[in-house]
Amino acid sequence: MANCKVIAVTNQKGGVGKTTTTANLGIGLAQQNKRVLLIDADAQGSLTLSLGYPKPDELPVTLADIMQSVIDDTPIPDGCGILHQSQIDTTRATIIYDELEMSGSRAVWPEVLAVYAVKTTTDPDNPQEVATVDDAKKTILKDIFWQMNEISSHIERKPGKIITETDDGHGNIVETITTVTHTYLYITVSHKTAEEMADHFNFTADQRKQLSELLAEENRSMWSAVLYGIYSGDDAIVTVALSQVGNVGGQPYWSWYGFDSRVEWCACFVSWCYNQAGKSEPRFAGCEWQGVPWFQSHGQWGARGYENIAPGDAIFFDWDLDGTADHVGIVVGTDGSRVYTVEGNSGDACKIKSYDLNYQSIKGYGLMNW
Repeated sequence: MANCKVIAVTNQKGGVGKTTTTANLGIGLAQQNKRVLLIDADAQGSLTLSLGYPKPDELPVTLADIMQSVIDDTPIPDGCGILHQSQIDTTRATIIYDELEMSGSRAVWPEVLAVYAVKTTTDPDNPQEVATVDDAKKTILKDIFWQMNEISSHIERKPGKIITETDDGHGNIVETITTVTHTYLYITVSHKTAEEMADHFNFTADQRKQLSELLAEENRSMWSAVLYGIYSGDDAIVTVALSQVGNVGGQPYWSWYGFDSRVEWCACFVSWCYNQAGKSEPRFAGCEWQGVPWFQSHGQWGARGYENIAPGDAIFFDWDLDGTADHVGIVVGTDGSRVYTVEGNSGDACKIKSYDLNYQSIKGYGLMNW
């Protein structure tokens, strides 16, 4: 707390802009890469509402719980009651829009960590080892991450029409056309490459050589092991899928498949990864009507509980438990009790996730290592 600065926004009168001021001040500081904690002390929970939590009364821990723990002199776990938001979440929560389009990708972790390792170990003023992590090194890593990545947004307002049908009381259907203005929010994630960061930091020839060695093809399995716990090393499908983590919007995948505009793109992502790994099939854009039938008809299907899943297999989900597959991802690996995945179109982004092997929404697996 030594470097913590507290700003209180108070006024006994309602409607004077306390919530608006606090939210926008916090967002502005966060956009400057400051670590910000906003505390909602209003019983109405307006700040919590404005940042994307529509039911503050249903949150498991509130400020009242924290205050009661202080009164009772009971321990408060680190992070208790803190709701974390990404910059994308903050943008979505603070701008009113009708349609959202996200695109772009962030820098992949091997490049971020390679730049961090070279810069930290060869700093002429304060060289440090990178095998251990402390607060100072976390700050350096976070600074490099946000110098390599940028999130920008803008809104556009476009005219549109709404057609409503009513009965005129005489059995006739009357169409009414209303002209409206739709607000489109565009969020773009962009990043610099490791080579661009080498230029940015004016790396010497020796530093560039170290950077190149860390990112060499023969070290790809090392990054998979360090970052994701994958030790197979030669699994091209998993390597391709992991390289896409952080991409948002899905444009590279659904456009590759042949669509002119955005579709639900989890299956396109899986098919794209297979193609990039040198496999011409399976190729599917739908889970239930294309993906599952392909694997079943080729004898490459394992229901939930199948014991021999392997990296690169497809994992199909039935979120509604109605017997229909409505989402798909790629298996990264399993530790015997959980399965680890990379999934496209998870919150409109590529993400690493994990599930209990007996998770009821797992419909089954498409087996690629057959």
